[in-house]
Amino acid sequence: MNENLLSIINKKNGTSFYEKGLHTFLNHFSYLKARCNQYALRNIDYIYIDGILLVYALRLAGIRNVKRMSFDMTSLAPLVFQHGIENGKTFYFVGSTEKSIKASLLNIRNSFNGINVIGFHNGYFKTNAERMLVIDEICDLNPDILIVGMGTVIQECFLSDVRSAGWMGTGYTCGGFFHQTMNSIKYYPELINRFHLRWFYRIWKEPSVVERYTVHFVRFIFIFLIDVLRFKRVF
Repeated sequence: MNENLLSIINKKNGTSFYEKGLHTFLNHFSYLKARCNQYALRNIDYIYIDGILLVYALRLAGIRNVKRMSFDMTSLAPLVFQHGIENGKTFYFVGSTEKSIKASLLNIRNSFNGINVIGFHNGYFKTNAERMLVIDEICDLNPDILIVGMGTVIQECFLSDVRSAGWMGTGYTCGGFFHQTMNSIKYYPELINRFHLRWFYRIWKEPSVVERYTVHFVRFIFIFLIDVLRFKRVF
């Protein structure tokens, strides 16, 4: 039987994004995916909470030391980029479509002068052989920081496989970050971010995510309550 996901979050709750290792982020939607595919989190060192709803839910469940941290321009992304620039780190990006990642990379370079990107690849591999070639390239180039945006749980598995192939740098998942920054480095307006209305803004900008904030939201509440009961029995 899989370990309760709340127990895993409690053990791997990230507190410092500078730590070397593999970092990933969960919100109420990716929580459901990760819960059914916990093997993907086995080699992940740090888990952060991307979404104010899940932050509040976890605090009510008894996991107090959590706060909203996401790999986007409202949270960790600019800090990671700036930290890399100031410390001479190299970057490699993987994810999204070829068009999106190229446009995003252009915006990142224009916004963060001096960022050293030594490689990138889209997240759609035609064959497993192509996927392995990208993993081999990453190991050969040996970037200090690897950022992967493929969606839960594909991105976590990719990071784990790169590590298993011998790469020992710092990795971050970033979900839809490359897609969101392909037109502008800032996706969320300041007021939207300040009042934690990012979910509302995404529905307006990307109608395809409506189901995520309706059907899957209700499903999350039901499943999360079950997990809380099991988690409380452990502690």
